[in-house]
Amino acid sequence: MTEEQVSVFDEGRLHELRKAGYQETRIERDGAGHEFFILVRMTTTSEFARNVGKKIGPLGAAFMMHGETGQYGESIGLPFLEFYVLGRGGVLGNVEPNVAVEAFGFFEPTLVANTWNAARQKMDPSEASEHYAKACAEWGRKRLSNIDSLDEFNKLAERAIAANTAPGALFNGWKDATLPDDATGRAMVLIHVLREMRGGAHIEAVARTGIDPKVALATNAPRMYAIFGWADEMPTPDADLAARTETVTDELVAPAFEGLDEAERELFANVIDAASVAAS
Repeated sequence: MTEEQVSVFDEGRLHELRKAGYQETRIERDGAGHEFFILVRMTTTSEFARNVGKKIGPLGAAFMMHGETGQYGESIGLPFLEFYVLGRGGVLGNVEPNVAVEAFGFFEPTLVANTWNAARQKMDPSEASEHYAKACAEWGRKRLSNIDSLDEFNKLAERAIAANTAPGALFNGWKDATLPDDATGRAMVLIHVLREMRGGAHIEAVARTGIDPKVALATNAPRMYAIFGWADEMPTPDADLAARTETVTDELVAPAFEGLDEAERELFANVIDAASVAAS
């Protein structure tokens, strides 16, 4: 729910908000005696999906890019990038590298293919993904243990994941991963799965809108362009098409959250907010 405060004399602003779906709920008066309308608008499911997605994305990335995650990989014989590719992608099974390339979406293909092949010489992909889930849970236990309502959040997250209809190879693998029994570790792994859920939807949205994946990357995350293996000159961003692609992503993810009522959405968002702060 979104709330706005507007002077009772500001007819122009009141008209704009009413057209946008806001409704007056009450009148309040400040210390000087000025009166204000308090207007509210229910957040749409697509808006909710975008709002929580803005937090889930960086939160999942914080785990994947963290030094502790790299150290875990080193401890089992996989350098950072190999653990990232094989651990994250191991849910695909022992597939050919072109399958992994397609699943990772925005990475330079040769980087993913070579890393995938080198890593699976050392470890079966499914074993690597089990290690990745353990590393994720351990990372979460160190940071999220003081957050309230994790058991409730986990149930809501599992419902959303089960209700998702958007495609995504990595999501489809991770949604069936074995979850930890403890609430904290389970919450962090579920956050990772939720991140893969939006990631898969975004890859599909890129295909639907026709934006070049490299342009999408250059627009949304230019600092990651070289990190994702691209050595050429970064293409010109396209903010308008990228924004449309984000809207399509929201629409694809929204059905996963349709079954959550207003109170459940508030709890879900509060836990994500708290986890973002705890992990920063």
